[in-house]
Amino acid sequence: MKLKFLIPILFLSLILLNSCSKEDAIANDVANSTQEIQKVVFEVPGAKSISTSGTMLSFSSFEEFESTVSNLVDLVDAHEDVFVRQYAELSDEELNAIELTTGFVSQQPLIDFENQYSFTNSLRKKYNELEAIWLNNEELDPTTDPDNTIYFSAAEQTLINEHQEVMVAGKVYVFSKMSNTFEVHDEYGASLAKIKNNEDVSQDPNITSYEKSSGSCTTWKSQEDFHTYITNYKAKRIITFRSLPQYTKSKAKVISYKKSGNSWTRYRTNLYVSVQTYLKGSDCATTVKQGYGNKSKRRKELKKTLTDWGNNTLRAKNGQSVFANYGYNGYSSSKVLAW
Repeated sequence: MKLKFLIPILFLSLILLNSCSKEDAIANDVANSTQEIQKVVFEVPGAKSISTSGTMLSFSSFEEFESTVSNLVDLVDAHEDVFVRQYAELSDEELNAIELTTGFVSQQPLIDFENQYSFTNSLRKKYNELEAIWLNNEELDPTTDPDNTIYFSAAEQTLINEHQEVMVAGKVYVFSKMSNTFEVHDEYGASLAKIKNNEDVSQDPNITSYEKSSGSCTTWKSQEDFHTYITNYKAKRIITFRSLPQYTKSKAKVISYKKSGNSWTRYRTNLYVSVQTYLKGSDCATTVKQGYGNKSKRRKELKKTLTDWGNNTLRAKNGQSVFANYGYNGYSSSKVLAW
């Protein structure tokens, strides 16, 4: 194991823009549940910069990782709820305008988390940079949308580095490759270099790979499309399925946009999303897990995720396993994960 250094950092209480008892309670939960999180740095041969190649957060288990994600989601929700309640009487146009003038930052709790860990190369930062470039165009080009290759939501992006890597229970997981997820057991730096260079690692004892998709039955799939429901107003509908041996996540997400001049911005309005699942076992014939959940908020984006824990990798079948409904600014639509 080539470990350059390991830095345990106690996550301090987050202070939100407008504090209230609910937010304080959530912040305390985050502080109590993240004491074992560490930042690790590996020497990656051939890397131009350690800060963008070998630095990531380390979690004791996937349960700790997902608990942190859940707490951060709740914290952002509470942070946004305070803002929306403060201006509840305003129209959508007025609310979006005052959000600009007041400088409200919806992701502030995520920024605070990264700052506490000095985690400067999060996937969240990279995604936001890519999205800003993508939005700064006359039309939204679906072929250059960062959501094509980044399937993680903002809270998850906060815990994963810009190369879509994270360490869990002593293993490094690499999610950036389209065909496989890689699990690195040892010789972390050298193993990461092999994966980055697209070398054949099928016989490498330090690396295990999991195929993301296979024909009509898959363990990893994401799709999106756009609905222009009014001129200069769009909704992006995303539906995602991700499965590892430890757990499975099915997600529906909607993002609202408005065109302003020659570019686009995210637009806060009333959103609704639901997800329903009929997940398959290893034969991809029998439904072994079912679930349903929904959520509604006045947001720029909204997601609902279902998580199934277990040691058996679940699968999604083409057109039969994951269904979503979306609502945005009084309009509605539905989508099924099909390919």
